[in-house]
Amino acid sequence: MEISNAYSHYFLPISLHNVDATAIQNQLIEQHFLLYEKETASLVRYGDEIEDNFETLKHYFMPYVSEKIFSCTPENGFQRFSKNSHLHGTLNDLQLSFSIPSIDVIICPFAVAFLVIHVSYGEASKEDLAKAFRQFKEFKIKRSFTIEEKRYTSFEQFLKKELFAHLPYLAKNGVFQRFERFQDGVLLANHFIATSVEATNETLFQLNGGPGAFSLNEQLAPYVSPSYINRYIEEGELIRHSPTIRYIQAEESGVFWTSLSPKSTPYASLRRYFNGPLFYQVVIHYFQKIVLLSFSNAYAKIDWKKDAAFIRSLMKKMTLFEAQYDFRDISALSEEKNVTLLLRQALDLQRIYDEAFHSLQHLYSTQENLSDIKQNNLLFFLTMSTVISGAFGMNLVIDELKDGVTLSKLAALTFTEVFVLIVTLISVVVAVFFSLYTVSQLMYQTYQKKQRQKNND
Repeated sequence: MEISNAYSHYFLPISLHNVDATAIQNQLIEQHFLLYEKETASLVRYGDEIEDNFETLKHYFMPYVSEKIFSCTPENGFQRFSKNSHLHGTLNDLQLSFSIPSIDVIICPFAVAFLVIHVSYGEASKEDLAKAFRQFKEFKIKRSFTIEEKRYTSFEQFLKKELFAHLPYLAKNGVFQRFERFQDGVLLANHFIATSVEATNETLFQLNGGPGAFSLNEQLAPYVSPSYINRYIEEGELIRHSPTIRYIQAEESGVFWTSLSPKSTPYASLRRYFNGPLFYQVVIHYFQKIVLLSFSNAYAKIDWKKDAAFIRSLMKKMTLFEAQYDFRDISALSEEKNVTLLLRQALDLQRIYDEAFHSLQHLYSTQENLSDIKQNNLLFFLTMSTVISGAFGMNLVIDELKDGVTLSKLAALTFTEVFVLIVTLISVVVAVFFSLYTVSQLMYQTYQKKQRQKNND
């Protein structure tokens, strides 16, 4: 089977921790990246003549979602910067030509960003195309690429030498800062394929790089159990328009397949859908997964005896994320709701959310309980010492010492009076110490908060 219409979006998650987002925006603009908005959306190229319709795209989403993903500032949502690159290259091992028509940088809240590389391919067999998808996806592994007559030993080398050479601030501070517990060493990917032939489960499994898709049997031929392939497809497929349109989604990649003719009007609508609503659905859900995993990772590193203020800040961030970015109803369209459910299932978002939320909630409750116990013990001590010194001290000690303290007066005190005096003095010392400790803790928490704000900025 020869495939002549194939396109991909490759996503590289980037950590912007300790990176100045404003400086990155300015540098992107200097390098002729354009903010994706109404006036510029139709200028983005994907390898064919299909253009985005910004107003139509916005109507796919709920108003509060649209407000976030088409934001003007990263503080209030997502900012997408696009640049047409018109790069052409060859996968030397496969002798397969490809082009990179455009590149995006999407700056998101919570110090997350995505580099998105849009790729279109020359005519190839499904086997070679599946291998090409794998070579791009495993971008750190040594492969032979030729791009604009320059040879590279990996796709990562191309990104570092050519793309980020023009974005030194991002390259120095942010790019390739990886997210712990997230997929490392691979690009996330979504592919669009159009042929006149309906796709089989085996074809979709191979193109999506399913587990064992490139394993070989004793005859050195690709082999995976048909029942396993069928189960893999059933768990990750949206079958609403099957077999004319088939869409499967796994944790790291997805394949959108159609047998519609590229010359037909519905085909153009499908291409716009893949580059628009589906593209943003994928970005949103990968963003959600990364942020939730970052919460869980922060929980794993907490010293719960010392980081009370940090725990509260994490709970605050979790609440903010849940209120503003944990989109469950992304679109009012029933088909988009099905896509949302499919992506949440493929990325295992509900389990990750429950893990992060319950872990932080448990940690916060434990820390609050310990704090309450300490305060209750201190309050009990101060109350008892106040009762003792107040009830007896005024009568037994104060009158004796009001004219001054001398050794003879101290020596003349009875055992009870000495006991009351000691309790009184200890109470005063404890009260002073506790007051100083409280003030120092408040100052330290204020300092920590300013440092975190400085790092986030």
